[in-house]
Amino acid sequence: MRKFVVKTKPEAQNKANGALGTERPTQAFSLNNELFPVRKTTSHVIPDWIRLEEELYFITINCKERGSNQLCTPTISKGIFSALEFYAQKQMIFSRLVLLMPDHMHGIFSFSAKDGIDKSISTLKKYLARNYRINFQDGFFEHRIRNDEHLKQIEDYILNNPVRKELIDFHEQWKFVWRPQ
Repeated sequence: MRKFVVKTKPEAQNKANGALGTERPTQAFSLNNELFPVRKTTSHVIPDWIRLEEELYFITINCKERGSNQLCTPTISKGIFSALEFYAQKQMIFSRLVLLMPDHMHGIFSFSAKDGIDKSISTLKKYLARNYRINFQDGFFEHRIRNDEHLKQIEDYILNNPVRKELIDFHEQWKFVWRPQ
């Protein structure tokens, strides 16, 4: 049985917010005496100066059970892509590129200012969980794409994910990619 121990890095305590010391130190967990960082939950609150409907976001949504194929089947992938088409027609989520991996999905999206990122992703995940029995992790990863060069880097990263995981030799071979018309 693996034992998880939360430890505080002493150097983080000293660096915390200068002399004020008001920030919490970085934490790590131990697995067989190796330290790994503990992921912090992040807020998805968008600053007022960002116009949500004009921005593109790189989103990653993970399945709860990692390492098993939950998304890359013809039925599930068709259901996910159909749901994204539906939410685009509802003016909620606009997809530019979506790639399914066996246990997570990557996409480049924009969102309506009315619904926002949190509500839109939550609605999508609830629909997919209810109709396709996909068990997602809580939350999601989101990163705002800054410019055209950054967009190209993100697209390359997404498309080459199955190649990096050695599921295929060339990204063109991957069947579970969707770009709306």
